[in-house]
Amino acid sequence: MEAWIYLVILAIFCFILEIFIPAFIALSVGAGLLAAMAGMLFGLGAGWLFVLFIWGVLIAFFLLKPLMLRAGYRRNLLNRSKHNSLIGKTGLVVEEIPGAVIPGRIKIDGDVWPAVSTNGSTIAANTLAVVDGTDSIILIVKPLIS
Repeated sequence: MEAWIYLVILAIFCFILEIFIPAFIALSVGAGLLAAMAGMLFGLGAGWLFVLFIWGVLIAFFLLKPLMLRAGYRRNLLNRSKHNSLIGKTGLVVEEIPGAVIPGRIKIDGDVWPAVSTNGSTIAANTLAVVDGTDSIILIVKPLIS
């Protein structure tokens, strides 16, 4: 078997390893191995193969990693968490909200959430309120002005 085939096999192994250990190190080494394999096919010497390997690793790590991270962690507004998607919605206060520290309860879309007041004022039960923001799972609301 020719030497370049070993480099391809090692590169494939690195790509598979990257699936189980996602740190972009194995992916970068696999890219470096493919770059060295390309140099081997052109008949370059061992020194050039080492240079191509290093350049392949560096280019993959510093160029591919940011691109793949950007593609993998793209912010999608449709996939927001449930409590963040409630911002701007109106709900019915089911348990008095005494202020900005002690939470009361608000019902939005059939779910009851703990809520505090935006400005620290008391919001009476059976009052409509609008979600202004969130603090962990606690909604920050203000009374709906009719």
